[in-house]
Amino acid sequence: MANVEIGRIALVIGETGVGKSTLANIIYNEGFSEDHCTKPFKVGSTAASVTRASSMQYNSVTKNCVIDTVGVGDPVLDEQDILGNVRSLVRNTAQGVNAVVVVMRMARVPHAARANMYVLEKLFAPRDLRSHGVLVLTHWEGEIGDEDGDLTRWIGEDQEIKEMVSRFDKVILTNNQLRGKGADPDCREKCAKELLDFICGTTFKVKARPVNLTELVVDLFRKFGAFMWRRTLKVKDFMHKCGESGVPTFCGECPACYEDIKMEDSAHLPCNHSFHVECLRHQARCPICREAFCLEETFCLKDIFTLLET
Repeated sequence: MANVEIGRIALVIGETGVGKSTLANIIYNEGFSEDHCTKPFKVGSTAASVTRASSMQYNSVTKNCVIDTVGVGDPVLDEQDILGNVRSLVRNTAQGVNAVVVVMRMARVPHAARANMYVLEKLFAPRDLRSHGVLVLTHWEGEIGDEDGDLTRWIGEDQEIKEMVSRFDKVILTNNQLRGKGADPDCREKCAKELLDFICGTTFKVKARPVNLTELVVDLFRKFGAFMWRRTLKVKDFMHKCGESGVPTFCGECPACYEDIKMEDSAHLPCNHSFHVECLRHQARCPICREAFCLEETFCLKDIFTLLET
């Protein structure tokens, strides 16, 4: 697409089953009719296997581009899916996007949604996510005009959800169901207008920050592996895939002994400095910044092996 004129680029990310692809279709077609909502991105039960990978569609009429991705928000992803999806996110956002559309079901926030937010927070500076990000909460059962009160009640006393919502200047509540008793064309029209106005109002692109792909994926396993991919993923298999895919299996040079650190031998301190586990055995402070730490509470990749494979 090097010689193709590209207008605005929208990244639509959300776990399986939240109505993400319907929203991607609304953005692509710039409309909200049933026909607008069902193509080119597949929706419904036929979409499950498709949206485990990123899908990109270019509209030759509007010149706009839409990226539809589940990110890491699917518990049945295998190690190759996770690695590929994170790599795609890094690649697709490196040159800039006009809008990051985060889609969640307006219910209890699952680990899948939290994992996707974690990746986005690593990729984008807080000010960029705030100015170019929009949070769309689907399966809303309220009435038009009651959005503020319903959003406040949904947040409740959950501090984590409150912080998540506060990262966005724009939040949209919607019910994009196309058929049945719950279908609400007026709500869908309102969502489409707000979403398209937001995207059209972005006059410049925001670029993702440079990230270490391996560190990002390892961090994901540390935070969410036990909850999301436990039945389908073996970390040793993932590390083997990393090696096959050309992803580095070393974490740099150990500042204590000046030898390369293999990932499985690394310890990552709260101060963000990494060493060989053995080089920290008799230490109570980081050898670089002198911040205190407890080795038993420090993240080591071997901890993930134990956690996921027992």
